[in-house]
Amino acid sequence: MWFFVIPATAVVVLAASSAGYILTMRARTPVSYLAPAVALVAACLVVWGAVAWNYVSFATVKGPPGLIVCHRDGTTWIASYGTTGASRWWSFILSVDSAVTMFTEGADGMGYREVAVEEIREVLRLWLGLAVGLPAPGLRTIAARAGVDRKTVRRYIAAAQAAGLTRDVGASALTDELLGAVVAGVRPARPNGHGQAWEALVPFSEQITQWVRGGTPENPEPLTVTKIHILLARQGCVVPYRTLVRFATECCGYRRTTTTVRVADGDPGVECQIDFGYLGMLDDAATGKRRKVFALVFTAVYSRHTFVWLSHTQTLSTILEGCSAAWEFFGGVFAVIIPDNMKPIVTQADTLNPRLSRGWLDYGQHAGFVTDTARVATPTDKPRVERTIHYVQNNFWAGERFSSLPDAQAAAVAWCQSTAGLRIHGTTAAAPAVLFDTDERAHLLPIPADYDVPIFKTVKVHRDFHASVGKALYSLPETWIGSTLDVRLDSEAVKFYHRGELVKQHPRQPAGGQSTDPNDYPADKAAYALRNISKLQATCEHHGPPYRALRGPYRRRPAPVVSGAGGVHPARPGAHLRARTCRCCLCHRPGVRCHRRAQDRLDA
Repeated sequence: MWFFVIPATAVVVLAASSAGYILTMRARTPVSYLAPAVALVAACLVVWGAVAWNYVSFATVKGPPGLIVCHRDGTTWIASYGTTGASRWWSFILSVDSAVTMFTEGADGMGYREVAVEEIREVLRLWLGLAVGLPAPGLRTIAARAGVDRKTVRRYIAAAQAAGLTRDVGASALTDELLGAVVAGVRPARPNGHGQAWEALVPFSEQITQWVRGGTPENPEPLTVTKIHILLARQGCVVPYRTLVRFATECCGYRRTTTTVRVADGDPGVECQIDFGYLGMLDDAATGKRRKVFALVFTAVYSRHTFVWLSHTQTLSTILEGCSAAWEFFGGVFAVIIPDNMKPIVTQADTLNPRLSRGWLDYGQHAGFVTDTARVATPTDKPRVERTIHYVQNNFWAGERFSSLPDAQAAAVAWCQSTAGLRIHGTTAAAPAVLFDTDERAHLLPIPADYDVPIFKTVKVHRDFHASVGKALYSLPETWIGSTLDVRLDSEAVKFYHRGELVKQHPRQPAGGQSTDPNDYPADKAAYALRNISKLQATCEHHGPPYRALRGPYRRRPAPVVSGAGGVHPARPGAHLRARTCRCCLCHRPGVRCHRRAQDRLDA
C-alpha cells in the first residue's frame, strides 16, 4: 500500500507547491518555481528511503527469527522482502514497501510466503554440495539457486545443524524426520497448534456455540458469523474474521458436516441403480399438447454403463416397460436393483423394512432379481445414478430438439452406446461400455420371458356370488360373500386371494362377460340358476311317477327362473300339492307368488 501512497503524496505535494508558487509569486518562467518543488520531492524520497532501509535492516538483521509468523489460516508462513531472482531495484521496492507496511500496521499487514518442505529440502541439498557443479556453495549462491532470501537460507541451515545435520553426509541424511525437525525449528512457538487469536476465542466457546445453534429465548434463531464477530468485538475480543470462522466450525458446530464413507462398487453384474429425472417438455402426438418428459436412468454400479428410458409418466407400467428395454440393452438382468422410493415401487418407505408394491414384487419374482431400496432423502445410497441423471440432463437433453418421444428414445439409446458408453469415466478411468462388455456382461442373469403386466385390485364379493373385475363378473363360493379379496388380473387369468392364499381362479373375460362355476352355487339352486334342463329332468325322474309328468313341460319350455325353487322332497307332507304348485310355476312364469303362497300353506 505504501508503495503507491508515498509516490502519490509526492506528486500531490509537487502539484500543490507549484500551484501555490505560481499564484503567489506570479512568476513568468517555469524554472523559477521548479527548483523548490524538485527539492521538496527529493526530500520526501530521501526520508522514505531512509526509514525503509533502517527498518528493513533492523527487522532482518537485528530482529529474532520471530519474523516467521503463522498465517491466519493455520499454515506456516514467512515474511517476504523480495527474491534474488528478480531485479535488484524491484526487489528493493518490494522490500521497502513490505517493511513500511509492517512498520506502520504491525505484523498483520505483512506479506507472507508459505514454507514448503520441498524448499527446505532443496536448500539443504545445495548446502551439502549434492548439486552438480556446486561442491560447496555459499549462502548467496544457495539463495539464488533455491529462489529464497539469503537470511532464510541461514535460518534453514541453522535449524538443520541444530537437528544434527553436518556437511560431510550424503543425501540419505535428508530424511523426513530431519525435515520435520527443521520445520519445527523455524516455525513460531504454538503450544496448542493455534495462534494468539485462536486462544483469545477459547473463553468464548460456549457463548459462540449458543449463538451458532440458536434456540434460546434471547436468540431463537442462529446468528451469522458476521454478527458474532461484531458481538465479540463489543466484549473486547477482536480477532480476524477468518479465525472466527475456523474456530466456530471446528469447536462450536458451525457448518458441521458428516463424513462420507466411500462404499466399494461390489462384484460385476450384481447391482444396478435406477431413478427418475425430469428432462423438459416435448410435443405429444397423441394429444397435440406439450407434456413433461422423464428419464428412467439405469446405471450399472461396477462399470457405470448407462441406459435411459424416456416416458411421459412415472407409473408401474412405464417402469416395467423401461426394465424390459434395459435388460435387452444390457443383455441380461442384474441380481440386485437399487431404486429410489418411487410410489409405483415402494408403497411405504422405511429404513429397515420398506413395503414394496405387489406389482413390483411380482415382476421381481418373474425376472429373478431382489430389491434393495434407498433410504428416504438419502441420495448417497444411490450416488452412481444420481450423478448420471445430471449427466443425462446436461449432455443428452440440453440444447436438443426432438419431434416425438420415439424419436427422442432412439436418440437416447444411441447416446448411451456411443457418447456415454465410450467416454473415459473419471472414477474408473475406463470406457463404461468397454468395461461392461469385458467384466460385467457375463455375470448377468438371463433375460426373462415376456412379462404380462398384471392389474392388482381389491374387490368385494356380492350377494349374487359374483365379484366385478375389469367390468366382468366372476363367481366365488358362498363362503366369501361379503368378504374383500385381492385380485391379480392379467390377459389370461383372474386370481382371487385372501390374505395371500389363492381361493379362486377364472379365465379372463372381456368387458361385459361372465364366468360362473356351478360348484360355487348351493346344490339346490345351481340347476335353476344356470337353466340346466337335463339336471332338472333328472331330478324329476329321481322323485318317481308323480313327477315324471313334469318332464314334458321341461322339454317344451325353458327352465323357470324361480327364487328359492329347488328339488322336490317326497318325504315332506303335501307332496301332491307341491307337484301341482311346481306344474303351475312351469306353465306360468309369473306364478312365483302363487308358489310362495302354496309353499307357506304347506309349511304351516
